[in-house]
Amino acid sequence: MIWRMMLLAAVAVTGLLSTGCADGIAYSGREREERYRRIMDNDAKMLTDDIDLFLLGDDTSRLSPWRIHSAR
Repeated sequence: MIWRMMLLAAVAVTGLLSTGCADGIAYSGREREERYRRIMDNDAKMLTDDIDLFLLGDDTSRLSPWRIHSAR
C-alpha cells in the first residue's frame, strides 16, 4: 500500500516537473516565421554595424542606431 502511494506521488511529481517553464502558448507557423524574420533582420542590421565599425566607417559609439524589439 505504501509503495503504491509512493509510486503515485512519484508519477505526479514527474508529471508536474516535465512541463518545465512553458507557459502553454503554442506558436502558429505564421507567428514563428515572423519571429524568425524579425530575428534575422535584427542580426543583419547589427552585422552591418559591426562591419562598418571594423572598417572604421562608423562613428565611435557602441550603441546600434537600430531599435531592437524584445520578445512579446
